[in-house]
Amino acid sequence: MSHADIPANEPISAPALANWARAMNHIAAHYRIACSPGALQASAPWFKDKPMTQALTQLARQAGLSFQPLTPTEQSLSRWKLPVVIQLQDGDLVLVEQFDGDNQLDVCFVNGELQRNRITLSELLPTIRFIIALRPISAMKDSRVDAYVSRFRADWLKSLVLKDLRPYGPVMLAALLMILPGLLLQKKLAELANQSAHEATLRNAVLVESVQGLEDIKLMQAENRFLQQWNSYIRITAESGLRTRELSQGLINWGVTVQGLVYAAVVMFGAPLVIEGTLTTGSVVAASMLASRMIAPMGNLCGVLARWQQVKAAKKGLDSIMELPVETQRDETLVHQDIFHGHYLFENAQFRYHSEDQRVPLRINRLEIAAGERIAVLGRNGAGKSTLLQALAGGVDLVEGDARLDNISLPHIDMADLRRNVGLLSQNARLFYGTLRENLTLGAPHASDNEIFAVLDICGAANFVKRLPKGLDHPIMEGGTGLSGGQRQSIMLARMLLRAPNIVLLDEPTASLDEHAEREFIQRLGQWLGNRTLIVATHRVPVLELVERVIVLKEGQLVMDAPKAQALGQSRMAAQNVREWKNENQSA
Repeated sequence: MSHADIPANEPISAPALANWARAMNHIAAHYRIACSPGALQASAPWFKDKPMTQALTQLARQAGLSFQPLTPTEQSLSRWKLPVVIQLQDGDLVLVEQFDGDNQLDVCFVNGELQRNRITLSELLPTIRFIIALRPISAMKDSRVDAYVSRFRADWLKSLVLKDLRPYGPVMLAALLMILPGLLLQKKLAELANQSAHEATLRNAVLVESVQGLEDIKLMQAENRFLQQWNSYIRITAESGLRTRELSQGLINWGVTVQGLVYAAVVMFGAPLVIEGTLTTGSVVAASMLASRMIAPMGNLCGVLARWQQVKAAKKGLDSIMELPVETQRDETLVHQDIFHGHYLFENAQFRYHSEDQRVPLRINRLEIAAGERIAVLGRNGAGKSTLLQALAGGVDLVEGDARLDNISLPHIDMADLRRNVGLLSQNARLFYGTLRENLTLGAPHASDNEIFAVLDICGAANFVKRLPKGLDHPIMEGGTGLSGGQRQSIMLARMLLRAPNIVLLDEPTASLDEHAEREFIQRLGQWLGNRTLIVATHRVPVLELVERVIVLKEGQLVMDAPKAQALGQSRMAAQNVREWKNENQSA
């Protein structure tokens, strides 16, 4: 029986990648590796049409597994090598989990879902194309092993070598004299290193801010202000760097000087002994050479001390980055669900953007949103509308209370699954450098041109795109420079709709559109939504045509939750009372 090895250069299709992602997730669960199924499924389409070996190796690495092809023989299916993944001649994937050692195999067929079955080895072998073993990249953690290894003493060598320090006395004294200037200058070097790092950070911040806001700087004629800031940071950075180099070079020169003095001292004290005949010339030369060689490492230590504070400042900056919170901890297992319909329930929920932030921007005593509802969120500037949308999308931390989506606690949901089902268009959304097609397909890399133009038509951007000389290949600058505000907003709306999320969250979606474009967008969006859940924050009255229910926020708290007709009636009544009160005061 002869079978071809895994085709290294054969391109792999998107459906095949999806099946491989399911198989890898199953293997990762077998080895108790914390792996996000949603993240794996989201990554799989980006490897489409790449060489099969390269794509599967990289996909397996994201699941914490290594990718090892096996020879397609009966020996590869022994009990000691299971579980393995087999691709059949017809392209189907089979997970082999158990083998009775004779002829019976317990397998799972991976084709959209896992289908368990029992087949014979003789039936399987002729249909095998290749066999892959997926194994953990790193050893699995076990608290029992950790407890055993914890008995290891890291200082065992130190306790043996430095048990008696008396023989090292003269050497340590000489070493101390050599590195003493470096130790005394550590405080000054630390101040200079921290100052240099701080000013370099500010300098880079001013540079980025100036480039991003170049047009506003020119319009405000504020070039001199930013130029003065830039020159100030450059001057301080240069001065601290120059002073640091002077001190560092001084310490290095001190080490070289001491090394030369040691050589001279050996010759000076050895020469009279050679004249007296006590020592030979060779002995003095050997002693001087050995003394220089012995003191050389201490000279290198002077150079280390000269740069030590710079290393500490750099490490401090890296530590501050590495200590930032991450969305998913390495060993954290979250709830995986393919589809969310949009049934939200908040009870006594409090949200913060950062857990250490003392201010609570959003408090919701009780809010329930049924799947398929269309809701408008109203309120003044700073009332918490954008924060509520971020909370619905899982973008802010729940610090107290309960927040659920489809009866699953929001903090326990895999963010990859949540983002696949939730489409949020915030006021801070931006376009990226590249072509128009690349910007539109950021979240849907395999969308066809028909699908792209369908969402562009909904957003009122189809005619604008068709008039472009290069169409979908039109180049986009950073931030969408060169496009009008309405064009940018239409493209970003189309980018979000192209993902076809089940839950649509919009923050001022028509703020940059004219009245005609706004009416057309509202009409087409209403038809596109179907049974999807819609929550839209807006100040525009025409947008209320899309909704059936109105939520009003004030200072981060829910102050009204009513059907649209009732909420608008109360608003009109309140406005009429205010006008009557003003008229009475004016007549009085």
